[in-house]
Amino acid sequence: MQKKILAPLFMTGLILVGVTGCQKESPEQPKQQQEEQVQSTEASEEVADTQESSSSVSTCSLCETEKVCGIYTSEGEEYVVCYDCSNEFTTAFAEVADKQTCSACEEEKICGVYTVGGKEYVVCPDDYEEFAHGMQLDK
Repeated sequence: MQKKILAPLFMTGLILVGVTGCQKESPEQPKQQQEEQVQSTEASEEVADTQESSSSVSTCSLCETEKVCGIYTSEGEEYVVCYDCSNEFTTAFAEVADKQTCSACEEEKICGVYTVGGKEYVVCPDDYEEFAHGMQLDK
């Protein structure tokens, strides 16, 4: 009779140990998922930092402020010009500035060349705000 009672108790004990063992592993899974999410967030932030640092942040030739600037050319000379000063530049150099086809509106205008993420974009002052918003430069 004792053997009949011990066998079910032994089996129940094994089952409880197996269940308890599985429960101990469960809290680690959320920790691992949290660590993966943190790593994913950090990677996203690094991409954003890289994109911002590789965008055309430099000192504007006109206002001498460090901003996201484009490179405008006129008579073989390159000028670093921010969006705020681009209308002043295009007015002053209207006759001699190089015209290019804008990446956004596809019209031939006086445009700046903006480098974002290692890729160059030709953008005219009229389309800069849309471009900046799309490239997340307007933070």
